[in-house]
Amino acid sequence: GERTLDPSSGWFEHLIVVSLTVGTGREHIFTASNDGKVTHWRLDQEQHTDSYVIDEEFLGHEGGVMSLCWAPDYEAVLSGGEDATIRIWYLDRRERKVGDGHALPTVLTGHEEKITGLVTLPNQVLVSISYDQSIRTWDLETMTVMEVVHNAHDHALTCIDYCPEHHLLATTGGEPTVKIWDADEMTVVAVLEGHKHEATQVCWAAFKSCWVTVGDDDTIRLWDEKGTELKVFDYLGDSGLRMVIDNDHERMLLACMDRVIRVFDLKDRHPILKLQGHTDAVRCLGCLREFGYYVSGSWDKTMRLWLGERHMPKAKRAASSSGAYTLPTAAAPDNSVQVKDTDEFDHDKYKSSYERLHPLTAPKTLKLGGGGGAMLRSVGLAGKKAKKGGVRDDELNNMDDHDSPVSRTGLGAKLNELENRLNPPEYYDYDDDDYDEHGYGRY
Repeated sequence: GERTLDPSSGWFEHLIVVSLTVGTGREHIFTASNDGKVTHWRLDQEQHTDSYVIDEEFLGHEGGVMSLCWAPDYEAVLSGGEDATIRIWYLDRRERKVGDGHALPTVLTGHEEKITGLVTLPNQVLVSISYDQSIRTWDLETMTVMEVVHNAHDHALTCIDYCPEHHLLATTGGEPTVKIWDADEMTVVAVLEGHKHEATQVCWAAFKSCWVTVGDDDTIRLWDEKGTELKVFDYLGDSGLRMVIDNDHERMLLACMDRVIRVFDLKDRHPILKLQGHTDAVRCLGCLREFGYYVSGSWDKTMRLWLGERHMPKAKRAASSSGAYTLPTAAAPDNSVQVKDTDEFDHDKYKSSYERLHPLTAPKTLKLGGGGGAMLRSVGLAGKKAKKGGVRDDELNNMDDHDSPVSRTGLGAKLNELENRLNPPEYYDYDDDDYDEHGYGRY
C-alpha cells in the first residue's frame, strides 16, 4: 500500500529521513529537487494522520540539488548542487560565528562540477564527492576545506557511503571498481573488483557487516570490510539507480530503471517485496522507522509512502518470502494490505479510487450483443482488441437474436445493419507475442 504526497514543482533527486531533537518522536523528511529547492516535510499534526506536508522550503542553489546529508550536532541540512556549491541550512535560522565574531559561511565552494554525494563523519567532518573526480573533506566548525583528493576515480564520482564500525568510506566513479578509503588518511585501503560493468551504488549494511554494491551488470555483490567478495547474485530488473539499507528489518531496498523498488533480504536473488506505482525513474529512497514505512521520490514529481513488511498479515508475509510479490499502489479503504503475484500484470492496480467504487459497465441490453455491438466497439468493450473483460467480435456474432432485447426492436435492426456496413466482423487470436514483458499490448 502507498500514499502519494503533494506533487513537487520539480522532480526529486535525493531525500533523507531525520529524527530531530530528542523528544519530538517524529521523523522528518528532507528532499532535493531539480528546481533548486530543499524541502522540509513534517507530519500533518492537524489531521492526526501519518501523512506528510511541506513545512518550509530552502532556496539558494542555481540549478538542481543533487545530494543531501544531515549534521546532527548543528541541526542543519547540507545540500550539494549542480552549481558545484555546498550549502548549510540551519533549522533554527540562527547565524553561526567564530571566536572573533565573524559569521561562518553557509556556502562552501571549491568543487568545479556538480556535487553528487555528501556524508558527515564524527568530529564535525563533512565529505563531498563531485563530477570533477575529486573527494573533499571539510571542517564544519570553521567551514574550511581540510583535504582534497584529485582523480579519486578515472571518471565522475557518483556515490559515497560511510561505515562507522570501521571508519571507512566507499565510493563509486563510473567504472566497475569500488574504492574503500581510510576516513582519516583519505587513502585507498581496498579496491572491490568483480562487476563486469559500471558499479552504480555502494552501501554499508550493518546488519550483515558488509559492503553491498550494485552494478550495471545486474548483479548485487557483498564484500567484507577488507574487500573480499562474500557473495554475488544476479537480480531480475533494470539498472540500479538508488540503494538504501534498512538495518532495523535487515533489508536492502533497490530502485531500478524499470520504476520498480525491490526489497531484498540479501540471502538470494529473489526480492521479498516489489513496490510499484511510480511512472518515472525512482531517484531516492528512505526508511521511516517509527511507522515501518518506506519513502521514495521520483522524476514523476511525486513522493510516495509505502507500507513495510510489519504491516502485512503474517501469512502473507511468509508467502512473500518466495519472491515476486507486489504491494499495490493504492491502499484499500480499510488500510489493509493486499499482496498479489506479479507474474500476472494487474490492470486494476492503475484505476482511480472513483472508478473502483463506480466501475464502468455496459448496460445489460448492450452487453449481450446484437445492435449494441457497434456501441460496445466505440468504447473499447468489443472488437478485435477489446479491453480486458470486453467482448470479442466472434462472441458478438455467435450470440442468438433472442439474447439481446435490443435486436428485436426496429432500432436494433438498424444498428445491426449499420454495424455490419461500417465494421465488418473480424476475429483476432491473441497470443503471448501480443504483449510486452510488462503485460501491455504491443499495438
